[in-house]
Amino acid sequence: VDFRAEALNTERLRLSLAHRQDVAVPRVFPQASGEKVLTTQWMDGCGLRDVEKMKSCGLKPEEVGRTLLSVVSEMVFCSGFVHLDPHPGNVLVRPIAQASRSRFLQLRWWLGGGSCAPQIVLLDAGLCCQLPREVRVAYAALWRALAKGDMLEMQRAAAHLGVSERKAKAFPLLLRRSELTPEERRKCRKDAKL
Repeated sequence: VDFRAEALNTERLRLSLAHRQDVAVPRVFPQASGEKVLTTQWMDGCGLRDVEKMKSCGLKPEEVGRTLLSVVSEMVFCSGFVHLDPHPGNVLVRPIAQASRSRFLQLRWWLGGGSCAPQIVLLDAGLCCQLPREVRVAYAALWRALAKGDMLEMQRAAAHLGVSERKAKAFPLLLRRSELTPEERRKCRKDAKL
């Protein structure tokens, strides 16, 4: 493993999200990093699965979920530079007050001053990629069609993403399964050759 690539990805990810207060990516210390070692800023936080710890820190799990979705959506649909390994070991959450340089906010948080906004911490940027604009646009169209339940638009967007027409015919099964009769489900499976 060559950690120089991960160092570049980490810095690029940090810069692409630097305008957001609700996400943090550790700084790389290049003078203490190289091919065999990567040294980054230490960042505290709790795991995404530790709901009790989140609550004890004044975080609301629902708000953590919304923030995480917003961060991932920004990577996928806006900058296009995407962290491809966001499993729970690579994503932490902490109150923004804990990350703040403001002594007042830190003191308020440590004294249990109510709920705090979450800050997502992204670690281990070894696997990242730049999505081309046309892929981001097609993917956005796919999600718009999913939200609208528009099967024809969904199949068009899927085609732009390289999904075969045959496989795209399975989308009604994925999206409207409970609305389909058993006969309609069988027809979808047959048409998609599943």
